[in-house]
Amino acid sequence: MFEKIKIKLMHIVTLLHNPGAGDKEHSGKELVRSVESAGYNCRYISVKNYDWTAFRPQTELIAIAGGDGTVRKAIVALLSQNTHQNHLFAILPSGTANNIAASLDLSDKPFEKLIESWKKKNIRHTDAGLVHINDKDYYFLESFGYGLLPQLIEDMKNTGDDSESPAQELKRATRVLHQLSLSYPTHPCHISIDGKDHSGDYLMVEVSNMPYAGPNVNLDPSGNPGDGLFDVTLVSESDRMSCASKIAGNTEVLPPAFAQPLKGREISVLWNGNYLHTDDEIIELQAPGRAQVTLLDKQLRFLIP
Repeated sequence: MFEKIKIKLMHIVTLLHNPGAGDKEHSGKELVRSVESAGYNCRYISVKNYDWTAFRPQTELIAIAGGDGTVRKAIVALLSQNTHQNHLFAILPSGTANNIAASLDLSDKPFEKLIESWKKKNIRHTDAGLVHINDKDYYFLESFGYGLLPQLIEDMKNTGDDSESPAQELKRATRVLHQLSLSYPTHPCHISIDGKDHSGDYLMVEVSNMPYAGPNVNLDPSGNPGDGLFDVTLVSESDRMSCASKIAGNTEVLPPAFAQPLKGREISVLWNGNYLHTDDEIIELQAPGRAQVTLLDKQLRFLIP
């Protein structure tokens, strides 16, 4: 699952912080103080700065204090620059779902303990995904897909308010996802996994790199983000009630797995629709196109306790 290797002493940390994420228990000043108390020099960048994704870190260790969106944007910025392999990443999870942190077993750990654990230099190598569609490339860390999850992301924009806590937002997202699972229509989908055809009519198609997606939906409890394989979840009409039941019965705890995912490295998908998602980002296509999904094997290095 992870390996312990020798790396040079990390004296300087680039801290990327989303001050609007989570319960706002940790201010930028408090985080800098915690990092420096552990023996590091800290270079602070707020993701509220308009040009923060153009950062050029001169440090080996990049710590990201925020939710999945912040983690994704930071790492995708480095993936697109092809400089990601020069850096170690550490996550201080403070978002709503924190799927990436949960997939790396970082959830529910105090920031101070996570920061102190960096000295252990335990590194977990993880994969990433690349989607090529209509002559454009999109990266993902959690999952890419069609159907229920992009519709959920779109519907969540039109409900709720700024006074919601992360826990309340997560419960609302689970309720909305349950409603969608009962009403969302199936769509024809042509999909092949490592050259084998699995086409059919589906209400959800998810190509996952990590076990968790959406509102902490656990698509595959055995999923390993560093095993060199995608998990492909296909939910058909015959799976609808089972899917809805599993979501509805777990509003207080993490939902269990859906149907056993298929495994593969090279995925080709043609969905009869114009919306897809990469992680928590909606992509609207001008016309449906065939998505070619490629696994980027062990491209990222995360520090874990």
